[in-house]
Amino acid sequence: MDYSNLNLDQFLRPLDSPLSRITSNAYNFDTATERASITNSTLQDQSVTNAKIVNLTADKITAGTISSGVVYGGTISGTQITAGTIQANVGYLGTLSASQLTAGSINAANITVFNIDADRINTGEIDANVVRIDNLEGVTNSVGSTVINGGYITTGTIDANLIRSGTLVGRNVQSSSGDNRIILNNGDYVDFYVNNTLRGRFRGASNVAGGIRAIDTDFVLDNNHALLIEGDTAGDFFRLGVDDTGTYGDTVMVLTESNRFFLKNSAETTNLFTVSSNQTFSANKILVNNNEVSEVSWIGESSSKRIQFDQSGRIQINDDFDPSTSSAYNLGGNDRYWQDVHCESVVDHSMGLYDTGFVDEAGNRISDIEAILKIKAHPTRVMTNGRPYLDKRTFPKEFFLPAKNTDTGEFYPRDEDDRPYREKDGKKEYLDSYDGVSLTQTVALLIGSIKELAAERDELVNNQNALLDITYEAVNRLINLEERMSKLENTSVE
Repeated sequence: MDYSNLNLDQFLRPLDSPLSRITSNAYNFDTATERASITNSTLQDQSVTNAKIVNLTADKITAGTISSGVVYGGTISGTQITAGTIQANVGYLGTLSASQLTAGSINAANITVFNIDADRINTGEIDANVVRIDNLEGVTNSVGSTVINGGYITTGTIDANLIRSGTLVGRNVQSSSGDNRIILNNGDYVDFYVNNTLRGRFRGASNVAGGIRAIDTDFVLDNNHALLIEGDTAGDFFRLGVDDTGTYGDTVMVLTESNRFFLKNSAETTNLFTVSSNQTFSANKILVNNNEVSEVSWIGESSSKRIQFDQSGRIQINDDFDPSTSSAYNLGGNDRYWQDVHCESVVDHSMGLYDTGFVDEAGNRISDIEAILKIKAHPTRVMTNGRPYLDKRTFPKEFFLPAKNTDTGEFYPRDEDDRPYREKDGKKEYLDSYDGVSLTQTVALLIGSIKELAAERDELVNNQNALLDITYEAVNRLINLEERMSKLENTSVE
């Protein structure tokens, strides 16, 4: 029987109740209009069961949900899933293999729970944006030896806390990518970069147990910090550093509580040099070759070339005593001078010639003798024998050595009377004795004066000789005159 032209609305509307007696297998509805007129209320048992559906294609499902009991087999193409969610409990009806996904894709948002076994992914890639793993803890065999390409890690970080075991091998680990960084490199070094330049490198020392070797690197401590080595007692350190609290930043070596310092030979069997403040080790003494310096009789290479300290309070030298270079160093100074210097002879290397004399304070040229005559007695200073000192200020200026501080090399200030002084307890302490005169040039002055006297003597002798010649001639003339007068007298008598 052909029902294609049957109008169901006209046929069913007069009935008192819905199509309670129409079952799902009693009629075939082919047109969209016919299908749209069927609702749950028009069916006999208020539902559409699997047995009641002869053929259902994806284009017949426009809304709602397909329960797990509906899907028995076949293929659901990705293009046929236009909306909604495939619930995880659908999977118990069977296995969704990769061959059943013929086209399209399953959006990650539609996978709410459950697992996708690795054997279900035969080809293709899983986009990194789809995979969200909050915690790798407990994942053992799921990763295996598989490599995750860096290109698939787009955002986020791998938490170091999730690396529970194993060792990073053959990799550089660095503190940052900036210009100032520390690198634990795969060459077994620790490198320190400052301003993108390698400034320090350290590694273990192979020939020292527990040692660290600096490779082409200076070990630099910050200002006023030190190298500390702990002794037998906790907190008792040997300290080597620089103290910047002083004027010059002094190098400081602070001993441990024992207050002893030993310099040993290479075999560590002999103390070559010892400093100690302990009574057992000679209090406040310096020891050389295990002998206190106060007990060292001499220093030198042989008996003929040594400095001896055992000479009853004096030092004796058995060889020449020379400075390292000529005309550069002093023996004493203006404010620290020797009392008496005894010698066989003094050899001078800088005596001058003063035959031309000097220019005095008034600008007049004077002779050496006149310069000596200008030397006067000091107005206040008196020697122990009661005689006045010579006033060194009255010597020629070229010989005068004004008072000078030996330590600083600066001249002491002078008052209006040209006297040197220094301030002490708010008063002027005069330092007249600190003024000096060059004895060498004074001797040269005496030589010049003697030469002047010799010249004057020669002039006097010459004048004397000339006078004698004149006198001799005058005497001869007188003699001749007397002889002539005698002859005249004799002639007159005759």
